[in-house]
Amino acid sequence: MTKTITPENINFQHTLSEMVKNCSFTWPFVHGYFFDYLTQSYKEKGSLIKDHSCLWMHSDAPMVALLLTEIVHKKDGKILSFGEVGATVIVNQHLDEFEGAKALKSIVKKHVGSLLSSGKSAFWFTDFLIDGNCNFVTNFLFKKAAIAKTEITSFVDLRKSESFIRNNIRKSFKPCISWGQRNFNISVFDRDNITEKESEAFQKLHEMVSGRATRSKESWLLRLKMVREGKAFMVLTGQRDDLISCSFFICDDSSVYYMSSASRREKFENPVMHSALWSAIQYAKDKGFRNFILGEVFPKSFGTLNVSDKDENISKFKAGFGGNLKPVLQIKSTI
Repeated sequence: MTKTITPENINFQHTLSEMVKNCSFTWPFVHGYFFDYLTQSYKEKGSLIKDHSCLWMHSDAPMVALLLTEIVHKKDGKILSFGEVGATVIVNQHLDEFEGAKALKSIVKKHVGSLLSSGKSAFWFTDFLIDGNCNFVTNFLFKKAAIAKTEITSFVDLRKSESFIRNNIRKSFKPCISWGQRNFNISVFDRDNITEKESEAFQKLHEMVSGRATRSKESWLLRLKMVREGKAFMVLTGQRDDLISCSFFICDDSSVYYMSSASRREKFENPVMHSALWSAIQYAKDKGFRNFILGEVFPKSFGTLNVSDKDENISKFKAGFGGNLKPVLQIKSTI
């Protein structure tokens, strides 16, 4: 028998977590834990936000998960996504093995279709191309005037040995890592040791480097809450009492995602972020995470156009840590 549960159900988060554990690759922030963080900027603009996420179960086993929000802008109309990232469909790898699979897929597509047809809705979905294939919702979206862009994501497989991971780091990066370890105090702050002091220090450094406040106070408080709940951690790098760089990473039970950082690069001739990121990778491996996701990169061979100098430099930095490259499909409406 098929049943549907929504985020209001007390079992939703736990069931989703167990489902994600068995998925070979997703962003950590497909979890409902990050709903507030991913929708905060829209709330501050006065947008109306509805959570249409669902889990479809068969015999108490989760078969399909949909992480999707409806955001209604005062000026820009309506978009279906998952806040600041694409809506995501997670499919149980054994879905097609039970005889009700076709009917369940129809139910899910009908749910998505009803949301798409309720007014003029733009949409943004992300497909992780598990086993190299589009999921059935992506195939459905292509019939709804969708366009797709393939992104290349870099990630480190933390199941490999630390020596293997380090050996795959770009040769020129290794002296930079060693220099940073000798000259900086590098500390990881997670749920066991984070305080408001570290969060406020990160905020001040970020605003100093940016030249302005780019995030609200509420957004920074949400970051601190995520760390306290074990859904994120920070790496702070300094010399004595002088803070040099800060990095923020989000995580679920299996993956870590490099979210953002700020650093005072002008203070030193040598790079300051290499040792911090390596410390984060070591921490993630020690904690038993499966993947360390560095984010989108722009390989020259992929022929990516219109990449800014800043994004290209960030891409080169991420690529220097080796790892694997994975295609991820971004599907958007043509509205």
